Amino acid sequence: MIWNKVLGGVVLTGVCFLTALPLLVSSSLFFPFISGKNFGFRIIVEIVVVLWLWLAVRDENYRPRRSSPFWAVLVTLVIFILATVFGLNPYRSFWSNFERMDGLITNLHLFVYFLILISVLKTEKLWSWFSHSSLVVNLIIGIYALRQLSGVLTINQGGTRVDATFGNATYFAVYQIFHIFLLGFLLLRPSLKSAKTGGWWLRGSYLVLLFLDLFLLYKTATRGAILGLIGGVLLSGLLIAIFERDNRHLKKIGLGLVLGTVIVIGLFFAWRDSDFVKKSPVLNRFVDISLSDSNARLLIWNMSWQGFKERPLLGWGPENYPLLFNKHYDPKMYAQEQWFDRSHNVIFDWLISGGLLGLLAYLSLFGAAIYYLWRRLSNFSVTEKSLFTGLLAAYFFHNIFVFDNLISYLLFFALLAYLHVRNTEQRGAPALVGKNFSPTIQIAAPVVGGVLVIFLLYSFNLKPILAGQTLIKALSTGDANQRLVLFEKVFAYETFVNAEASEQVVSSASQAAGAKDLPVELKQKFIDLAIKEIDRTIAANPDQARYYLFRGSLLTRIGQFAEAEKSLLEAKRLSPKKQTLIFELGNLYVAWGKLDQALAVFKEAFDLEPRFIEARQAYALGAIYAKEADLLAELIAGSNNPNFLADDRFINAFAATKQYDRLIELWQKKVEQEPANALFRTSLAMSYWANNQKQKAIMEMQKSVELDPSLKTEADKAIEAIKRGLSFEEVKR
Repeated sequence: MIWNKVLGGVVLTGVCFLTALPLLVSSSLFFPFISGKNFGFRIIVEIVVVLWLWLAVRDENYRPRRSSPFWAVLVTLVIFILATVFGLNPYRSFWSNFERMDGLITNLHLFVYFLILISVLKTEKLWSWFSHSSLVVNLIIGIYALRQLSGVLTINQGGTRVDATFGNATYFAVYQIFHIFLLGFLLLRPSLKSAKTGGWWLRGSYLVLLFLDLFLLYKTATRGAILGLIGGVLLSGLLIAIFERDNRHLKKIGLGLVLGTVIVIGLFFAWRDSDFVKKSPVLNRFVDISLSDSNARLLIWNMSWQGFKERPLLGWGPENYPLLFNKHYDPKMYAQEQWFDRSHNVIFDWLISGGLLGLLAYLSLFGAAIYYLWRRLSNFSVTEKSLFTGLLAAYFFHNIFVFDNLISYLLFFALLAYLHVRNTEQRGAPALVGKNFSPTIQIAAPVVGGVLVIFLLYSFNLKPILAGQTLIKALSTGDANQRLVLFEKVFAYETFVNAEASEQVVSSASQAAGAKDLPVELKQKFIDLAIKEIDRTIAANPDQARYYLFRGSLLTRIGQFAEAEKSLLEAKRLSPKKQTLIFELGNLYVAWGKLDQALAVFKEAFDLEPRFIEARQAYALGAIYAKEADLLAELIAGSNNPNFLADDRFINAFAATKQYDRLIELWQKKVEQEPANALFRTSLAMSYWANNQKQKAIMEMQKSVELDPSLKTEADKAIEAIKRGLSFEEVKR
């Protein structure tokens, strides 16, 4: 019995430690606000689960019981597993990546986390320990966020939207929503009101923290979360006002919540055109809400719908949204992020990751919670039911415009676990496994579990952590030899980090190829490693256009044009309407000297969405290289932009095609804009010289020396060459 209490205490401590995960930021890893929290979660769960299983084998009281939330969570996990197995890329579906740290591996850990909660936190006292641990962390994070707002600490995303230790204002906002409703629950629950000791100061502490959380939620300027909170509070107030019959004080509070919410909404609409609202960086975001403002999301949701119709039952598989995004890419998305990995809508995310079955399983989590609140939990007051219903509504509304992260998952699963425990303890539900285990099994359980957890800790955590840390070191070092050694070490770990590392090594190899101070042998080693690893990544992700793009870009850089063409054409096949991929193919044809093909490719990108200025400029560059003067004039006229040719790419194009008259025009305009820029005058002089306008070339060189005497030596050499009758091309050779 003593051992059981000791084990139970250790498990409870581990569970309470999980509430501190929001504080964890790992600067030594990629995406430090995401990866540190997730690895911390996995490590703690893997250690705690061994102790819990040992405890559950010894004592039936620590085994899970049946409930609707339990079955909903289990079914959701089963559907997730099926979607992973039958999805387009099971490996990515299982491991995800550093940016998200989601996938099946996270969902397996979440299920275990849920099992531990419902098996160990069996009393209100234990849940109080758990919830107050979370509130202490919430307070610490609140102080951190205040320091950001005061300028002492940096807001990680930049700007004014506070993000605390989450690195993302949206993630911080949903964290605040859960704690705002938790504080409301603690403030209004009858048991607290009747407490004889400590009640007044505890309620006062809750109230102070509640106002702090409300203020910080406002400062995140997260529209979905704030609107969700408003809707959730309004719903809670209505439910209390309508159904609360035993407590007139609480009924008045419900009416107050409704009235207060309506007043806040009314004041906003009354003052929406005032300077106060328009000058507020938060309130102005709500004034700007419009259909056109949401156009990008509407486009993404439409793409998601098209993808869902292709694979309606189990979807594309978790974490495979990029495949759909590339295939159904809408060219009107040109001004947005080019590599979306979420639809930014929980409904569509589940339709894509798990199909219709996945969405229904996810919705069943909310259905089970609402059912338990209003049909099964007689030991809940109307106020408690109303507050939790409002929380579920606010959380769900928030997710219609974004997506979950680890911390919101933990809070949601904790809520489901709490509802489960309140019901099963109320009705005395039997354990799922009721038999007593033999002494042999009781002894073997911790041994087998210990061996298993060591394997999991090494394979699931230590290896990718080391790989991620080594990758950061590789990107940070200025020593090219050391960087190469570190990259090789990253890949030797053989983890899911390899995919992200292959992109980074390709970028490093491209830089190395253009570096003048690196030995040829070292450049070749970089290139060989990069091609080897990006090929391995492509083999593991054959439907991902992004990796073909990286490969093709590197091969173009080193002059392997035929191989580069194969990669870029495959990328274009996988994402036929993404202009950025088509631009890269066009650039390849320019470098290869296939100018007619380059022009045709640039035209294709332009025709997809003529409003895209980058596509118009790329098409114009193609016209320059193909020497299609009329087409170039038409594209310039259609841009309605007097600085359309200001980009240095046009200077390079006119120079490469020896269209010196046009080149002179561009440099003259730059000199007019910055007459004191000596380098601009030098470039103009060289253009005059190339166009055989020798006297003008000499005059501009002399003016450049007047502006910057350090240019005199080179200018004198050039002037002497001009006077000797040498052409610009002769000197350049």
